[in-house]
Amino acid sequence: MSFSSEIKEELTGQVPAARHCQLAELAAIASACGTFSLRQGGRLFFIIQSENPLAVRKAAMLIFRSFRIRPEVSVVGGGNGQKSRLFLLAVLEDESVSRLLKALKFMTERGALRDPERPPSGLLVQSSCCRRAFLRGSFLASGSLSNPERSYHLEISSENMDKAEQIRDLITGFDIEA
Repeated sequence: MSFSSEIKEELTGQVPAARHCQLAELAAIASACGTFSLRQGGRLFFIIQSENPLAVRKAAMLIFRSFRIRPEVSVVGGGNGQKSRLFLLAVLEDESVSRLLKALKFMTERGALRDPERPPSGLLVQSSCCRRAFLRGSFLASGSLSNPERSYHLEISSENMDKAEQIRDLITGFDIEA
């Protein structure tokens, strides 16, 4: 097991007691590897997909703790010579998705969806405990860490510059150069 995997395993077991911190961590995971939209017929869906089972497991745990919603979790691939597996989490029931998206600030109270390419709302990271939870979720979803016995190197990747800048700003808010 890699050093990053060991750290992610440990972080998966850390569940914030406060709901606002749970939402911040879940928003970070959803921002990194989630999607939400309307299906045909105007029905909402929320999906998280990752090659990292720990990110999906943590998201499922946070959704259950925060909303008492049991998301569907499945695995795609990994058989018939396929090397990688993709872990999927889905919430498909309209009312549940609506509650989830509104709490994560991905949907307005009137039901308008935010652009999923925009970074999560700054309202979710107002306090330092929520900023830590958001960074934990970002790391679980798309981060890596080198073994400090060799050299320190933390990396959290994003395919979106605005999201990357949000993560950088949160890190520098803790007086850490990023």
